Order: sequence, then structure tokens, then C-alpha cells
Amino acid sequence: MLMPCEIVIKEFLPAMRASTIKLLSGKYKLTQADIAGNLGLTQAAVSKYLSGDYSKEIKLVEGVSDIKKMSEEVASLIAEKKANKLQVVHSVCNSCQSFFGDKWHCEIRGLAESLMAVGKK
Repeated sequence: MLMPCEIVIKEFLPAMRASTIKLLSGKYKLTQADIAGNLGLTQAAVSKYLSGDYSKEIKLVEGVSDIKKMSEEVASLIAEKKANKLQVVHSVCNSCQSFFGDKWHCEIRGLAESLMAVGKK
């Protein structure tokens, strides 16, 4: 079973990135280079997320409604409020804390089990 911190690193953050990148590119019309600069990624990483070239597990987490809502907040912060990198990091960290908060025991375990099931297919 994955530990909660492993879920954050392997699934939550990549899902947040994927969703935020898609919003910044589609809704806000930012270039890949601008997105990369704002998120501290390479343009190649942004391209990979936009092409959907990432795991089924990340796609599963990306589809969670709370992830979509938090990604919209981060994308808006970047595109509309012209946030600096520290503000973006703070927003993502708050999103993570908000998402996982008191869920460490049963809900994260359920998410981990779902991810493991997807990985076996």
C-alpha cells in the first residue's frame, strides 16, 4: 500500500499539474513556455502533460472534482492575478493540505486501493 506522502508525490501533485496546465493552455491561452515558467517545469514537461502522456493513476486522480476545483484556483491565480512563484507554491501547498486534511486514515487508504486496482489492470 502507498503511504500518504507517496500519494502526494506520485499522484496528487502530477494530477494538479496536469489539470492546471490544461486550464492554463486551454482556458487562459498561455503558451507552453509561459506555463513552464510559472510552474517551474520545462516546456517539454508541459508538452507531455498536454499530450496526456502520463499514467492511468494520475488521470484517475485528475478526474476528482476537488482536484479540478483546486487546479482552477491555481490557474486563475497564475493567469488572472499574475501570482509569483512563491504565491503559486503556497496555493498548491494549501490545496494539498485542504484535500488531505483529516482524510489521512480512511479516504486516502481508499484512494490508494483504487490506484492499486488501476495499476493491476
